[in-house]
Amino acid sequence: MTQAMQLEAQKLLTEVYQAIDEGRYSDAAKRFAASGEWHRKGEVLVGPKQVETAYEGRSPTLRTRHILSNILIDETLDGARFNLCITLYAGQSETDEVPTVPGPAMVLTSHGQLTRSGGLLKIAQKHTVRQFVVQSAGA
Repeated sequence: MTQAMQLEAQKLLTEVYQAIDEGRYSDAAKRFAASGEWHRKGEVLVGPKQVETAYEGRSPTLRTRHILSNILIDETLDGARFNLCITLYAGQSETDEVPTVPGPAMVLTSHGQLTRSGGLLKIAQKHTVRQFVVQSAGA
C-alpha cells in the first residue's frame, strides 16, 4: 500500500466525522459514492441524499465529537478496505458553551469499502456497529 493511499483514506474517514460533529451533514454525505451504502442503527442508507436526510431533525443543541482510532486501511484494486474504532462523546448545549459530559457515550466500530469515483476516493460501503454503550454515572 502506498503512503498516499493510506493518508487519503484516513483523511476521507476523518472528514466524514468532522463534518458530522460540526453539523455539516451535506459535506459528510458528499463523501459517499452515488450508490454508497451506510449500514447503521438497523437501516441501510443508500447514496448521499439518504445519508444527509438521516440527519434532518437532529437537535441543534446536540454536540458530538467522534474520536477515531485503530484505523486500518488495506488497498484493493479499486480503492481500499477500512476498519476503525470510534469513541463518541455527546452532550447538550443550548448556547455556544462547551457541554459537560461524564465520559464517552459509546464505543463503535466501523468497517467497509472505499472506491474511486471521478478520481476521488468515496465510501462505497460502511457498516457501523455499537460495541459498548457507556452507562451514565449514578445509573
